[in-house]
Amino acid sequence: MVHLLISTLLVASPVLAAKQELKPRKPWITSKIVGSPELPPPYMAARAFPEAKFDKPLVIARQSETLYIGEQAGKIFAMVAGKPVLFADLAKDLKHLKSMPDSDGFENLYGLVFHPKFAENRTVFVCYTLKPKKGIKNLSEGSRVSRFKVKDNQLDLDSEEVIFTYLQGGHNGGDLHFGPDGFLYISTGDAADPNPPDSHRTGQDVSDLLASVLRIDVNKKDEGKNYAIPKDNPFVGQTYLGKPIGPEIWSYGFRNPWRMSFDRKTGDLWVGDVGWEAYEMVHRLEKGSNHGWSAVEGRQPINSDWKVGPTPIRPPVIELDHAAAASVTGGFVYRGKKFPELEGKYVFGDWETRRIWAATTKDDRLLKLEELTTPSVRVVAFGEDAAGELYFLDHDTGLVHTLEKNTSPSYDPNKFSKKLSETGLFDNVKTHTLAEGVQPFTVNVPMWNDNGVGERFVALPGDSKVKDFDEKQPLPGNVVWHKYKLHFPKNSVLGKTVSLKFDDKTTKRIETQILHFDGVNWAGYTYAWNDEQTDAELVPLDGDEKLFVVQDKRVPGGKREQMWQFHSRSQCLQCHNAWAETTLAFNLEQLNMQAFGRNQYAAFCEIGVIERIGKDGKPKGKLSDEEAGK
Repeated sequence: MVHLLISTLLVASPVLAAKQELKPRKPWITSKIVGSPELPPPYMAARAFPEAKFDKPLVIARQSETLYIGEQAGKIFAMVAGKPVLFADLAKDLKHLKSMPDSDGFENLYGLVFHPKFAENRTVFVCYTLKPKKGIKNLSEGSRVSRFKVKDNQLDLDSEEVIFTYLQGGHNGGDLHFGPDGFLYISTGDAADPNPPDSHRTGQDVSDLLASVLRIDVNKKDEGKNYAIPKDNPFVGQTYLGKPIGPEIWSYGFRNPWRMSFDRKTGDLWVGDVGWEAYEMVHRLEKGSNHGWSAVEGRQPINSDWKVGPTPIRPPVIELDHAAAASVTGGFVYRGKKFPELEGKYVFGDWETRRIWAATTKDDRLLKLEELTTPSVRVVAFGEDAAGELYFLDHDTGLVHTLEKNTSPSYDPNKFSKKLSETGLFDNVKTHTLAEGVQPFTVNVPMWNDNGVGERFVALPGDSKVKDFDEKQPLPGNVVWHKYKLHFPKNSVLGKTVSLKFDDKTTKRIETQILHFDGVNWAGYTYAWNDEQTDAELVPLDGDEKLFVVQDKRVPGGKREQMWQFHSRSQCLQCHNAWAETTLAFNLEQLNMQAFGRNQYAAFCEIGVIERIGKDGKPKGKLSDEEAGK
């Protein structure tokens, strides 16, 4: 669990464990950390197509009964009998990728949609970006929406007709959907990098077509265009602040609208908009609606001195702070039959925290937000099949998932340790005396703890050991390509207590962070110490914060206020994830140092904390300090 705002690593410094005497390990028999403080989620992410795996999938679309999956690098596949069949390779086969003088070829695929009358006209629309040549920041026409024909079940790339272009940049939007009205809706971002926010000053500027959702008629052509502008678009023929308003605009005020969808029952258009520093937003769009960026980000003012667009700012229906979400992925209103309890709820997720929710809304008010699955999928796009059942893409693993009822064993969340003194990790919490069998350790490079100092420990049930394999092995119950060098026994705990110096005489413990391994997955929890320093309470699911006043001679008055963030469960797993082998601090690179009067890694092998396993699967012999140092 890291303090995300400051991730700088410092050079190694002496910590308390290095000063302690290493003792022979005894069994840890006081563990009380089992289950979870929350009820098991009602659903799980199940692999939809066992024989399909993609490279950074980014797009999911449907034509009739067939789902299509598009990879970021430009390949598009049709799912036929559960297997992917190549439909197109844009990066390889498009003929005009370098027709622009500053283009260096294909960059990313963003959107794919089939014409509502595809069976008659065999027409498909694709949104992709061109890569700028080295030294060029943005391509003025580098984001493209093109029309293609399909021949012999393949996308005919020679048939490309570019119908619409806009500025390519950091936030491209690029999602494509046909509305119930038969018009094509296109999302565009603000084409900017994160900082400074909205560097093109486009969010509230309706004279361009960025940071908007556009609505065009692809069945007709106005003079000089490869499309027509519907006459009932909200700003046709209007001006604002002396400039003509882009007549294609349907709604505006978005940062990076990442995935939109139409409710197949009501026709409502929903959009997830990736936030900046504080909030992630979900909007329900209306004709001419202004969704605030970059005058505001959710409720937070940003560029409040800039001119606001021609319509009032409409607050988001759903607003999540960055303790819960950090890169929202818009989803769908569920209209399937498999889970009647989800009927009419908006299902969406977050790319960064891997959480998936179902939102119950009424009159643009959020009534209830339910978490559906254990955070495990870096969800980058949602789709629905002909029956309205949902699918979602994992950008990291390349898998396509769907929802299934959770069949994992149930447990009583009330039995989870709500106080640090109840965990069995300490013999005496007040004095921070570890329980018998709980082993302190130190690391080569401790992370920066916002001016705090960390004391680390590892707790292994009974006399079980951490197995250190010569060759990385997959964990039981985990995806096979998540291979680990270290395998921890079930109900292992890694912990760190962070203390903060308040003045020359006073140091207080602020929090104890623990990682708990249930045999398949790791979960992170934080316990906040009370002012009396007698115990620590479990922090709520979505984290907490507390203001401290500490001595600091560098500031006027000699004191400064420090807002301490106790991180949410999902924030813990942003860094402690499978791709980083989860544990971060407890590995060979961190443990291989002088501590307890000798090489720490070798000592842990000797006293039974770690057991080395050779390529033959058998335990290896003792390890000297010199061998460990190599």
